[in-house]
Amino acid sequence: RSFTFYRGYAQFVGGLSFIYLIVTVFYSERQIKMMRGFISGNVPHLKNLLSTITIIFSIYAISIALLLFYLGEGEILDDFALAFSALSTGGTSPDSKIFDDFTTPKYIVLMAAMILGSLPFSVHYALVRKKFLTIKLTKEVIVYLSLLVIFCVTFTLSMGLNWLEGTFNMISISTTTGFQTINQENINPISLTIIITAMIIGGCGF
Repeated sequence: RSFTFYRGYAQFVGGLSFIYLIVTVFYSERQIKMMRGFISGNVPHLKNLLSTITIIFSIYAISIALLLFYLGEGEILDDFALAFSALSTGGTSPDSKIFDDFTTPKYIVLMAAMILGSLPFSVHYALVRKKFLTIKLTKEVIVYLSLLVIFCVTFTLSMGLNWLEGTFNMISISTTTGFQTINQENINPISLTIIITAMIIGGCGF
């Protein structure tokens, strides 16, 4: 169990490093200045920015892991490993059969975690700086979420799956997480085309 936790944690730390790299390299100086420090309220320096990223995603990870633990009867370390993998869109499962006993609420929590992991950092920052309903989603996020809905519907129908299984697998595919509950041998050409398209578009991590 400890190794499973460590593997998930290593993925999580790697994911945070990637977010930090994206923000520092691709965000303009103007965008950085607009992001008042989560801790100090001042214009964030690189060290403060790293702390902000770490705090936000640590809150996510702890909340998601505790929700998974509360909603099921699994091991807490496995739940943390799943939370780490979902948020970092790494997709490593503690056990190949871990989803066999998953309930609908646990699937929903994990799907939310995967979507959170694929969103731009500016959205996460807005969540802690403003009320949720005042967040102005960028066109990129709106387009991505709209496409995700379309992918989920078309994939579910083309595979003849129930809505939960189809949606879970498509979100996992689209966010490049990699969790899987379906047999790949049953994927038909239409579904394969949808999968490839969704994977190419991927999560809008910028």
